[in-house]
Amino acid sequence: MNTDHADGTYVIDSIESGLARCESISTGHVLHIEKALLPRGAKEGDVLITDNGAIRIDTQATAERTKNIRNMLDVLFRKS
Repeated sequence: MNTDHADGTYVIDSIESGLARCESISTGHVLHIEKALLPRGAKEGDVLITDNGAIRIDTQATAERTKNIRNMLDVLFRKS
């Protein structure tokens, strides 16, 4: 794991070739984390909290982001 600016809240943008590309919610900084270091079950779109090298999934923030994205898509495609 690249430790530069590592502590914070990130969203998993993609997982390819054994690396997760994670983008900071607050700064847009990109952090690459080895897939093996991610919490079990972590997937694209999950919100991660990193703190002193520990990584956990923020299930509440992930659910909120997923709901907000679905709502935006519904508005965009005029679904009710």
